[in-house]
Amino acid sequence: MAVHQSSEILMRRNGGLVFVITIIVAYAQWLSSGIHPISSTRAIVLLILGAAYMVLGMILINADMPKTRNGLYVYIAIQVLFALAIIYLGEGKTLLAIFPIVSQVVIILPRWESWILNGVIYISLLFVLNIWANGSFNWLLVLGLFCGMIFVILFSQIVLSEQVIRGEVERLNVELSMANKKLHDYSVKVEELATLSERNRLAREIHDGLGHYLTAINMQLKAAQAVLDQDHPRVMDALVNGQNLTEEALSDVRNSIATLRGEPSLSQPLPDAIATLLVECRAEGLVAEFKSLGDYRRLTPQADFSLYRAAQEALTNVRKHALASRVDVSLLYEAEKVCLKVCDNGIGAEKPEDGFGLIGLRERVQIIHGHVSIRTGIQQGFCIEVELPG
Repeated sequence: MAVHQSSEILMRRNGGLVFVITIIVAYAQWLSSGIHPISSTRAIVLLILGAAYMVLGMILINADMPKTRNGLYVYIAIQVLFALAIIYLGEGKTLLAIFPIVSQVVIILPRWESWILNGVIYISLLFVLNIWANGSFNWLLVLGLFCGMIFVILFSQIVLSEQVIRGEVERLNVELSMANKKLHDYSVKVEELATLSERNRLAREIHDGLGHYLTAINMQLKAAQAVLDQDHPRVMDALVNGQNLTEEALSDVRNSIATLRGEPSLSQPLPDAIATLLVECRAEGLVAEFKSLGDYRRLTPQADFSLYRAAQEALTNVRKHALASRVDVSLLYEAEKVCLKVCDNGIGAEKPEDGFGLIGLRERVQIIHGHVSIRTGIQQGFCIEVELPG
């Protein structure tokens, strides 16, 4: 904005300088002719008119233009009358005085309007010259005056266009600077969001994978402790299950690390992976049933992995909190979506509270435009449903 203002000030100064020089040259031409002495009444009036003409022109150049169209026309009318009077009193030797107002008309009025008004000024000037010449035209002077006005008009339009283009360039520079600043701010925000997203992703992987297996191992160790002195075979089964779960946990950690580095994937079809999770539930005494309905198809790796994690989180919550004896899992493949449902017959809840696991599950599903819904009630069990497009 400051650059635009400085260029506008420079244009005004140059315009004012040209205005003053043109009037000085016009009066120098008149004085050099020696037609009237400088002390005559005509000369004094001519000098006063020239001063008023120049001062009024400089006021317009160095100040804001009149706010209304009527104000502009009043200014132009006054200046044209001054210029014609100066030319008449100078007996044609001050013809240059008409050019500053011709230029200003081009600058302050629309293009075609300025051409029409300058045509009127030209005709008025010919009328004044006719009075001064007593009807005998100098056609060479008339033609030269016409060419001079055309030159001034075209030159003024070029200057005006250059000023408009410069102003537009400066405005675009300012907008570009602001856009660059906004882009920098956005890049900082994107970087912060990417960091936060990656932290949340890492937290989900730790909770959904490692948390699930630690919970299962803990259950097996408790079962082993409960029958340590009573049932040796059951103790051994619990320890073997715990060892197997430990190996699976290590494998899951490796898969999670691979997931964090790239696209998540399952080593087996989704129905088989979910069926493996139910084996762990049955090992803890739960009745666990699984149904895969519809025509199985591979989804995107991220969608398959999200449904697997959803089943894993839901079953972990059943074993930790539900006090259920039965859990039913269904996986339904429809034409344009896949629906996973996990329902238990446990104690339920009056109002489901989103712990970290459910929050992570919702985030994971929302990333791929899915939906999570929960139905529960006191002593009515707990049912979680995940729906993904695909």
